[in-house]
Amino acid sequence: MEFVNYSVFYKDLKTRGLEYAARHSRDLGLGAVEFLVILPLDEASVCNRYTAKEVKRILDENGLRVSCFSACVDLFWGDVEAATAQMLRLVDFAADIGSPKIHHTLVPGLDFGKTVVPYESVLAAVLPYAVQIADAAAARGMACLYEPQGCYFNGVAGLRGFYDEIKRHSSNVGICGDVGNGLFVDASAREIYDAFLTDIRHVHVKDYRVTDSPDPQKRSYVSRAGRYLTDCPIGEGVTDFRYCFEKLKRAGYDGDVSLELLGDDREILQTVYFLKNMIREVWNHEI
Repeated sequence: MEFVNYSVFYKDLKTRGLEYAARHSRDLGLGAVEFLVILPLDEASVCNRYTAKEVKRILDENGLRVSCFSACVDLFWGDVEAATAQMLRLVDFAADIGSPKIHHTLVPGLDFGKTVVPYESVLAAVLPYAVQIADAAAARGMACLYEPQGCYFNGVAGLRGFYDEIKRHSSNVGICGDVGNGLFVDASAREIYDAFLTDIRHVHVKDYRVTDSPDPQKRSYVSRAGRYLTDCPIGEGVTDFRYCFEKLKRAGYDGDVSLELLGDDREILQTVYFLKNMIREVWNHEI
């Protein structure tokens, strides 16, 4: 099990380029990275700034491997045909740089007012495009992963409705065990892990404080039930990390833990220290 530079790597790549992002990951002591691309693609997207050969060279020079390749895409609102075509391009790019997994969103928006469209209608519309992407990933030897996210495919029931369907149509699919996204529909990490444990192939970690009123000093998100979610350092929010890691140990999980948090180097290193100690305790110092 290895810690993966995800959000900081994305920020570095976007603002300072791949060479810096790779060096920074190496200097933080992280041996793996996760790419994030937000669609629609533009000139700043990694696949337009670098060739796959350049990416592999720079990562190799810094002793880094690719753990996962993530994309934020909406397969319901907007020009879905164009979005799917771009996703298929990203599937090839991810495979060419050596990623074993590609993870993508489905309908990521958090505007609960848009849920006037019935779930069944959204699922029926999204599924054919998701199948195209999953099948393309399987053809390139990659697993295609999904996490709880957005208004529709979130929480146990929301993600389950999609995941059971995609498994009927596509091979080599799995779950990204994001520990925080379920909170947007008032579902805890415990519930998500209880429901999807045996299908978890990758893990995203983050943490939120959950309150009945917004934090005046920070940006807050609002859950479906009207509670306020505020980003916080890992271990200071509501996420029960020990429970999640204990479940992963029982399931024989041997994948990575991807750091979905932004902060300075000190916060990143503190997070790694906190999680590493907890994992060692849960695994009885076996790792």
